[in-house]
Amino acid sequence: MVRRADSGEELRAIDGRIYTLSEDMLVIADAKFPVAIAGVMGGKDTEVTEQTRNILLESALFEPVNIRRTSKALNLVTAASYRFSRGVDPEMVVVAARRAAQLILQIAGGSLAKDPIDIRFHRRKKNIVSMRFSRIKKIMGIHIPPEEAVETLKSLGFAVVERDDDKVTVEVPSWRGDVEREIDLIEEVARIHGFGDVPFVETTVATVRLPRKLRLERRIRNIMTACGFLEAMSDVFVEQDELSVFAPYGGEPVCVRNPIRADSPNLRASLVPTLLAALRHNQHHANSSPDLFELSTVFCRREGQISEVRSLCAISCHSFERVKGVLEELCRRLHIAVQTVPESVKILEKGAAGVVKLGEKRVGICGMLSDALREKADIREAVYLFEVNADALIEAARETMPFQPIPHHPTVQRDIAVIVDENLLWRDVQNAIHNLQIKRLTDFHLFDVYRGKQVPKGKKSLAIRLLFSQEEGMLTGEQVDEMVKCVVAELERRFGAKLRGK
Repeated sequence: MVRRADSGEELRAIDGRIYTLSEDMLVIADAKFPVAIAGVMGGKDTEVTEQTRNILLESALFEPVNIRRTSKALNLVTAASYRFSRGVDPEMVVVAARRAAQLILQIAGGSLAKDPIDIRFHRRKKNIVSMRFSRIKKIMGIHIPPEEAVETLKSLGFAVVERDDDKVTVEVPSWRGDVEREIDLIEEVARIHGFGDVPFVETTVATVRLPRKLRLERRIRNIMTACGFLEAMSDVFVEQDELSVFAPYGGEPVCVRNPIRADSPNLRASLVPTLLAALRHNQHHANSSPDLFELSTVFCRREGQISEVRSLCAISCHSFERVKGVLEELCRRLHIAVQTVPESVKILEKGAAGVVKLGEKRVGICGMLSDALREKADIREAVYLFEVNADALIEAARETMPFQPIPHHPTVQRDIAVIVDENLLWRDVQNAIHNLQIKRLTDFHLFDVYRGKQVPKGKKSLAIRLLFSQEEGMLTGEQVDEMVKCVVAELERRFGAKLRGK
């Protein structure tokens, strides 16, 4: 008989190993003990040997999933388990038993004791499937005559139940358990007909452009990576004391009703604390201080509504100039003009703090993290950072690069060094030169700041490179000298600047 094994029941199989069975496994058993693992392997005690005189043939149909699970659980893969786990023809159970008995009598001799005992728990339901002839052409792209399709199915063992002009209905043979739907019949017809007549059609795929916001976020990530920063992906949940300190975009904190961690029930209002945690982890485990950035969402509540802001934060232990330079490079490549204005910020060190402005709008902060917060975060080195509103940058960014024709005539370069007050900002000098609107002044930049013996105390020397060109022809020395004098005169009028060496 076939029954479920008792939990912990053991059987020595014909491979000589003892297997411990579970109650989910099927066994073939006599009145007392199991004699075989059903569908997998027979038992050692009932193995056929040269001394065997009487043989009981057992032919059965087992549920494939049960046999597969038993084979996997026992780590025992046999030819029998391979076949039964994939399903066998239910109509072959009696036929196989009769054929086996016939071969035994033919080869080894003996006599058949009695006719087989056939115990069926349920009869196999007929599998009836219809196939539309028009569907064949739609799937394959070629016309196959209905007669050919019907004859193909007949040759494969499918019995025609009904046929009309549009479709044919067939009974699926018992050995084709894989055929269940119309598409399976079409596959059989196509397989026999061959795929040589199927026309080749090149697939055309329409490209879909990413939305502007996603394109610019991808560009920001590429720029930050090109500047040597590594992207971090941190947790959105923070502790309560971090919320009270790090909130660059204002508003009230957002608390989750059913938090994942009881000690961190709040959604972050800033990326700074989670990046500091990542920096601390690297310092304590990798003995390094990588430059990190993150572009992600922060949360705050304004007027009862939860606001989500895309924020960009970068931290570094190298220098303030590096962090500020990366921010300026990012804005330059996004074709937007921002300025960093000295201003006291709660989380930044006094004298090394500023706010980032886009026009008159405050969009972020930049500076050195305060020593108190750095020590609280257990970080060894000074930390420089900026955090800006990425949504504001993306809104103001230009995706197209402005181009100018290549000048036909060489550019004339002049360098000037002016002595100014120590507290004068380069941004103010830039604005003063821009406001002159000298058409032939194509570019200028600061390339050196000097403080030393030749410069009075409380002063500094700014070395500025001026570039001039025009389309109409070569500039003369006199023309360039006049424009340089104009720049120097404006700096002297606005800031009391003096040409160095005079």
